[in-house]
Amino acid sequence: MTDSSCSECIKGTIHSGQPKGTEELIHGLNTYVIGNRINPRGIIVIYSDIFGLALPNNKLIADAYAASGQWLVSTSPSAHWCKQRLTSLQVYLPDFFHGDPVDLKVADALLPVDAAAQSTFAKYTGILASMPTFLMWRTRHKHADVEKTCIDFLSSLRRATPDKKIGIVGFCWGGRYAIRAGMAQHQISINNTATPLIDAVVALHPSNMVLPDDVMELVVPVSYGWGAQDIAVSYATRGKIEKFHEEERGRGKRVPEMKHCRYEPGRHGFAVRGIRVMRGRGGVWRRRRGRPWSGWRSGFRWDWVEIVSAEFIFAHCV
Repeated sequence: MTDSSCSECIKGTIHSGQPKGTEELIHGLNTYVIGNRINPRGIIVIYSDIFGLALPNNKLIADAYAASGQWLVSTSPSAHWCKQRLTSLQVYLPDFFHGDPVDLKVADALLPVDAAAQSTFAKYTGILASMPTFLMWRTRHKHADVEKTCIDFLSSLRRATPDKKIGIVGFCWGGRYAIRAGMAQHQISINNTATPLIDAVVALHPSNMVLPDDVMELVVPVSYGWGAQDIAVSYATRGKIEKFHEEERGRGKRVPEMKHCRYEPGRHGFAVRGIRVMRGRGGVWRRRRGRPWSGWRSGFRWDWVEIVSAEFIFAHCV
């Protein structure tokens, strides 16, 4: 791990300071590793947005997941009490882009420091200016190759740790491939039994989805996080997925647990920017302003979007 990460931080990271993990070669990919290496209760794999390991936020998100595994606070909806739950996780953030993420210069347009204060003119001119860079990048990262890289890594991980629960969290670009990793077609044989590559999926503002193809034949639980004001990932996508799965159930097909969370205002990139949230009426998560609440341990914050999604992973993988 180099010292350049801290100096290159764009504003709006979920925590200040240096990422605490290390970069290592894991199952053929350069991977940021943090957490329990000896006897983890579970494993979380992060499929980042298009900025990959170059964006410090992504490493800090991995650190947040590892920390959440050390001290998970569970709050009763009917009473104001909390209890500690000690566990331990290992977190992997692989470089699925083979050292070729989108240039961080584009981050200013796609992940602005304050999206609410960004003018419409600045927003759209910034996006237009970044399009050539992104389109050229996509020609080097075609769907079939991208998916193979992800599936190969997860297959190797599952075979190497058959007794461990594995959850995957995908952000934006990575959300689509996190979901697809939970398809029946990607199961592998372990002890002559068809075994899913992962045990649970969280997809936060998943982009570039092809429906219904990307949500067909899922065999593991999935939690989706949607932004109400996301200009890149339409909130209407949620309804399309829900309708498709309802039709599948109507035809007698088994559909695993599908959870949909709405975040407000939920502008694009809200999960990567590390926006603090609090639960509002109707189960809607809204941006929390002011000083974040600290849990049992001084300075430890439980209201990050990432921690909300971590609860779903814990429910199925620990």
